[in-house]
Amino acid sequence: MPKDLKPLSAIYANYWLPQTAEFPNYEDFFRTWWTEHLKPMDAFIRKCFWGCSYEFVYLGFKACIYRTLISVLTQFHFAYSWLAYCQLPLEASAELDMQGIDDLLTVGETKFVLQVKKETYRAEARESGRFTRRKLQIH
Repeated sequence: MPKDLKPLSAIYANYWLPQTAEFPNYEDFFRTWWTEHLKPMDAFIRKCFWGCSYEFVYLGFKACIYRTLISVLTQFHFAYSWLAYCQLPLEASAELDMQGIDDLLTVGETKFVLQVKKETYRAEARESGRFTRRKLQIH
């Protein structure tokens, strides 16, 4: 997917906000994102989705960005909780996220890179082998 169509910057701009902010619902968020990206989206559709309807691409992107949003909201849940209960500063941004850094914790002169992952206990996800093939190495 072209860089200008990746949704991370918009997700951070809309959901990584001060505690008093109002979060948009997903329908409003996606509608705004889609409208703001029509020009690069049109070029992408002509290149990669030739012959597909706009509705097909719209629904596909809506589902794809929803999955991305849910993953990032898991990170935000941790980060908002950290900021509410801990005194140490925590940084999060789309730029860090694109580098594979969910959160950056600073303790004195030392910086710690944090990855937030959700483990599922749903049987259908575990049985397929998708999660069982990868074992975490924690030292």
